[in-house]
Amino acid sequence: AAAEQNIACSRGRHFGDKAKDIVSIGKTSQFSIERIVKLQPDLILGFYINPEVYKLLSETAPTLKVKKIEPIHLKWKQTFVKIAEKLDRKEQAQTALNKYQQRVDKLRQQIKQKVGDKTVSVMRFYASGRVQVETIYSFSTVIIQELGLSLPPQLLPFSTDKYTSTIPISLERVDLADADVLFVMLDPDSEDNFKRYQSSPLWKKLNVVENNRVYTVDSNYWYFGNILAANAILDDLEKYLLGN
Repeated sequence: AAAEQNIACSRGRHFGDKAKDIVSIGKTSQFSIERIVKLQPDLILGFYINPEVYKLLSETAPTLKVKKIEPIHLKWKQTFVKIAEKLDRKEQAQTALNKYQQRVDKLRQQIKQKVGDKTVSVMRFYASGRVQVETIYSFSTVIIQELGLSLPPQLLPFSTDKYTSTIPISLERVDLADADVLFVMLDPDSEDNFKRYQSSPLWKKLNVVENNRVYTVDSNYWYFGNILAANAILDDLEKYLLGN
């Protein structure tokens, strides 16, 4: 079973068939204890378990609160290994990480040869109208930097705190997101919000827009995730940067 972080970060295509038998127990802040009891789990793992809920869950099955390795958006690999250790799957986790690193190394070389030094920025559009741009410390931009790419220099002054992975951005300051390549994360029902930006002269005069290098992606796995999400991001980067 799994608790969903929010509407945008629920199960996505990056899970593939691996998620077909996973039962949702609700959002992290509003998960259903009744569903958990019905599933009759052998073990319960969680990051966010307060003492009262911990007591209830412990009566259902052995419950373990896993301490996150902060900041989790930078330390997702270490957190992955830590969870694997709790499940006695450390060797399998390390094998998966080794394969991931081999793929990163290969793509990094291909990008260097075919694309060269390019700046990449990442934005996220919410259905509520909110818009943000990622700093160098977000889940997706860390992966982008692993490939030898960099964020545009105008974003670097906003990347001084490793716990600040995003900053809000208004239409009037959309120039902060200008780069050689721009990836736009879309939440469910955020299309109208994105279209509002697309129709603006401020958006249209961005170099990345004029050069037609804006690509929309799913915030489902770009905003935050695990090794499956990381590999799905590599899929997108390979597709849009290398044309593979």
